[in-house]
Formats: sequence, C-alpha cells, structure tokens
Amino acid sequence: YRNLNYCESPLKQILDDHQKPFKVRIDLDSKSVQVSIWQVDAGRVKLYLLDTNLEENRPEDRQLSDRLYGGDVEKRLQQEIILGIGGVRVLRALGVNPSVWHANEGHSAFMLLERCREMVSAGMDFDEAFSRVQPSSVFTTHTPVPAGNDSFNHGLMEKYFARYWKSLGLSREDFLKLGSVNPGDNHFNMTALAL
Repeated sequence: YRNLNYCESPLKQILDDHQKPFKVRIDLDSKSVQVSIWQVDAGRVKLYLLDTNLEENRPEDRQLSDRLYGGDVEKRLQQEIILGIGGVRVLRALGVNPSVWHANEGHSAFMLLERCREMVSAGMDFDEAFSRVQPSSVFTTHTPVPAGNDSFNHGLMEKYFARYWKSLGLSREDFLKLGSVNPGDNHFNMTALAL
C-alpha cells in the first residue's frame, strides 16, 4: 500500500455516507471481525477485495486477509468464512445481486450456505432454499487432486459453525454431511460442499 499512488490506481476504497471506510461485520466463532472493501475497476468489471487490516480488529485478525494459502488450518477456515459468508454479505450491503454465483475451487463454497441461510431466515426450509440456490450456482476447479481441496476436521467445524447450522435449520449431522465425501468421514470437504 505504501508506494501506491491512489489517484492513478484503479483501486479505491469503498466509503460510506460519512466518507469513512464502508465495513461489514462477520462472525468468527465467538468473535466478530470487521471487513472493509476495496474496489478494482478492470474494464467494465468491478472486483471487490475484502480487507481485515483494520485498527478495530485484533492483531491476529488483521492478518486474515494479508495472504492466501498461508498460516495454519484454522486461519484457512477463517479466511474461507470471510470469503464465502462475508462475500455474500458484502455484495448484499453494496446492493449487488448477482443472477449467477461462481465458486472457483472450494474456497468460497460457504457462499452457497449463506445464500441458503438468507432464504431460511425469510421462512423457507433448507431443502427448498437449497433447490433455489443450486440452479444459480456454478462451480469450477482446476485442482482435482486431494492436496488442492481444503477439508477441515469436524471439531474445527463445530467450533465455527455450531450456531450457524442452527440458522440453516439443520442438525449437526445434516450440516456435516454437506461436506462429506464418504459416509463416516471426519472432515468437512469444501469441494464436496461446492459440488
């Protein structure tokens, strides 16, 4: 950020009505993280970048958006919650309503659950919400090998999603099945969820 001339850059921070950084709150386990949004204009396409490097976030949370594929498994899960669930909330807060949602790899697959959660909170049951989300969702992968597909042990998923699966109207078992490759798996696989 230091050497970037913002006046000549296609990168700009999204501001609220008071000319302060526009922020969205995302729950992670028992804490909340604030995310600000940067917009990159790439021709006619707007690319939104999520930034956790904010003073109000704890030092370890400020680093959640500093680099991809770094850190431990728990940091990776937190990043994917911010990308998937937070990504949906950011787009909604900005008034962006895509007709098709694309998940490249499984990293953003929690966005499928967040879209279902929105519908469940509006009165649908999970199965109906799922059937409405599915036709407007596209998943692509270019790494169809185990090492390229994130999975998280069930204990870690329980830590971050115990309250969330209730908001979907699901039991623990039904929620964890969404990320299962084989019956009896003890890991939640993001590619299985996206598929």
